[in-house]
Amino acid sequence: MKTEAINVDEYLTMIPEDRAQVITKIRSMIQKYFPDIEETMEYGMPTYKPFCAMASQKKYLTFYLFDGRKIEKYRDRFANASIGRSCIRYTHPEEFPLNVLEEIFEEMKS
Repeated sequence: MKTEAINVDEYLTMIPEDRAQVITKIRSMIQKYFPDIEETMEYGMPTYKPFCAMASQKKYLTFYLFDGRKIEKYRDRFANASIGRSCIRYTHPEEFPLNVLEEIFEEMKS
């Protein structure tokens, strides 16, 4: 669901609450692990250059990790997900395994 939001805070007010809650948690983790990362809105979704983006789409909450090798490495830990080359999609946002994402961030920070 592409929006015309001009920043992430506005974006979060325009998407369903359950998805906004998960995206807010992921955003906080990104800011914790990568405090100097640039937060922008690109293609109507929150983007963190040069590393990831997230989107509330019609049927999914999608997390894009620009280094698809990380997704492959952790593929078996994303239960119930639809996984593409560089994205992880969940139809039920509450199922998104934030702990796995945090492990990926920790590994990328090192």
